[in-house]
Amino acid sequence: MYPEICYKTLLAYASTIQTSPRELANAALSVSLNDELHQSNAAMKDLQGPDFEMKMRNIQTWVSAALINEDTCMDGIGGKAMNDKIKDTIWSNIARVAQLTSNALAFINELSY
Repeated sequence: MYPEICYKTLLAYASTIQTSPRELANAALSVSLNDELHQSNAAMKDLQGPDFEMKMRNIQTWVSAALINEDTCMDGIGGKAMNDKIKDTIWSNIARVAQLTSNALAFINELSY
């Protein structure tokens, strides 16, 4: 859906991806998760001060965005060009990451109340 950002973010992985749909999906997922979750992790280390609530809202937003990206990635894995076994493997890996991210978000949400 966003070819320019797709190209820019995945270009560094071109030698690994080559023509592999599996490597392409893995790289795309890694890029997606790294942006949102690294930002959240860094913010969690600095929750002191009067702007605690604002920081928590930002963290919740970033982790929620990571979950949405995982869902979008799962929706995008389809079509007849990809082997069903590879597709199933990718889906199970994405589902596992989504479950772990969802658990983390639940803990983060508890901190803000």
